[in-house]
This record gives sequence, C-alpha cells and structure tokens, in this order.
Amino acid sequence: MSMMVFASSSTRVRLTIAALLGVVALIVLLVTPAGLAFVRSARAWAVPIAGLGVFALSTVLRGLRSGRVTLLDRGLGNKYDREVQPIRFWAAMCWNTVMGTMLSLTAVAVAMASGTDDCVSPDYDTAPRDRFALCDRAIAERPPGKPAAALYAARGTALHEMGEDDRAIADYDRAVDLNPSDSYSLYNRALLYHKGEQFHFAIEDYTRSLKLRGDNIDAYINRGDAHFQRHEVDDALRDFSHADRLDSAKPEALARRGLAYAAIGDRRHAEDDFRVVRMRDAANATMFRGEALLCLQSGDHNGALFYLNALLDRKPGDTWAIAALADTYARLGQAEKAQQVMTQFGQTTRKR
Repeated sequence: MSMMVFASSSTRVRLTIAALLGVVALIVLLVTPAGLAFVRSARAWAVPIAGLGVFALSTVLRGLRSGRVTLLDRGLGNKYDREVQPIRFWAAMCWNTVMGTMLSLTAVAVAMASGTDDCVSPDYDTAPRDRFALCDRAIAERPPGKPAAALYAARGTALHEMGEDDRAIADYDRAVDLNPSDSYSLYNRALLYHKGEQFHFAIEDYTRSLKLRGDNIDAYINRGDAHFQRHEVDDALRDFSHADRLDSAKPEALARRGLAYAAIGDRRHAEDDFRVVRMRDAANATMFRGEALLCLQSGDHNGALFYLNALLDRKPGDTWAIAALADTYARLGQAEKAQQVMTQFGQTTRKR
C-alpha cells in the first residue's frame, strides 16, 4: 500500500513540475519579443505536431514495457493486452508506430518549410532585425538543391530596412544571380543604386526589371528621374510620358515631366503639365517644386515663397526647398528669416 502511495505521489510531483515548466514556457512565448515572433510564425505549428508524434511513439514504448497499448484512433478507449489479444495488440503497436513516425517527420518538414515561409512571406509587424535573423537561419538550414533566390531577396529587404544598404545590394546580387528573371529584386536593387546616386547602375536595373514587368509605372518614373539626374533630358521625358500613358489617373509622372520641363526652362510645356496635375492632385509636392522653380526663374520671389512653403508643408525635410527658401528671403532683404530657415535646414539635415 505504501509503495502505491509513493508511486502516486511521485506521479503528482512529475505532473506538477511539467505544469510549472509549461507555464514558464507560455510566459516566455507571450512576453518576450522573440517568443511572440515564434508564436506568430508558421514554425510554431511544428510544436503541437511534434508533440502528437512523441505521444504516439511513447505509447509504443509503454506498450513494450507494460504489455498493454491504447490504439490511437478516433478515441482512446480501445486498449489491448499482449497476452489476451496478441494480434490486436501488435496491430495497434504497428499503427501507433506508423502514426508517431509520420507525425514526427511532418513536424520536421513543417519546421523546415516554415523557416522559408517566415522569411519570404513575413509578418511585417516583426522588427527588420528579427526578419533578418529568420532569413539568415532559413538560408543556413536550406536543404541542398532547394532554390534560395527568394530567401536572399527577402533578407536584402530586411537589411535595407535596417539601414544596411550595401549588404542589401549584395543580397540582391545573389538573388539576381540565382534567378535572373526576378524583376522585383532587380527593381529593389535599382532603388538602392538610385538612393546612392549610382544612377547608371540604377538605370540598368530599372531597364532589366521593366523588360520582365513592363507595367511597373514606378520603375518608369524612377528611371526617368535617374536619366534626368544624368542630364539625359530626352530619355527622362520619354519615361515620364510613358508612365503617364500607362495610368493617367495618377499625376506623379506628369508632375515629374513638368518639373523636368521647368528645369530646362521650357515654361510653356511645364505649365501645361502642372495645369493637368492641379486638376488631379492640387497639393502635389512635385508640382509645388516645379512651380517654385518657374517663379525663381522669372524673378517672382513672392510666388516662389508661396510654393516653397507649400512644398515644405508636404515635405518638411526637402533640403532643396529649405535652401531655396533661405536664398529667396535673403534676396528680399529679410536676413533674419533667411537665418531662421538656415537654422531649420541644419536641424533637418542632422535629424535625417
């Protein structure tokens, strides 16, 4: 009798310890950022599947020791004794073994596949550094022969969001090398080259991306801007015009074309474009910049002040607008306001 009480007590102790460990694990999962990221990830599904697999295999081990096994079927009421029902006992043992093995292998497959899924189709509420870690692990754990281009592309995006553009470009390089038809990696790499003022490389990548995905309006607009930065005005105007033809409801392409016309002193064409833009988007920042430029060219300082201030209302960190505003105040003899603007210019660039 005392032995039975001792056995029962030890079982309760084990169950209590298991429950406490379960509570601690649950707290870790729900409180820590890494735990929350894991719970939201597809990889979390592998845990209950693995648990079922381990449970199924544990019934086989217990059956070998005790001579009794519970068949894992729609219920757990079918129990077989090795001595009384040997055929059903061994059939149940084989069934439970197969179920446990299949569930365990499924858990492994889900864990491996979900690492890729969490990287390629991430939860964007997850911090970029955590998404980088997911992709880094998915690349390291990738089975031989499994495509990796999408993993490098996703890791490149996370790196860009972390502010590490050089490393992001290196990952996009790998993605494009592995999958030259990946128009999105080409486009993303072009954006980073554009941001770094490597306009020649940006134009090359925009062009390659557009050959694969010719309906990307933003690629035409951005390539046009890159051409304009290189003083290739005809190519820039051609890209802006094509983007406007693809979707005339969006005014940005026409606003960029108007700005390009304004920059080369073609006032008539610039004003024609801005007139149309104003009907579609009366507060378009690119249009304000172009109108300000036209006013500065004609010596209309008050008009320039109006448009520059309107531009800064839309884009407070526009350094060109701040510098032009300070210069305009200085030309009007308002040195104090010019100094205030230059102070703002310094603060803005430091924040950026």
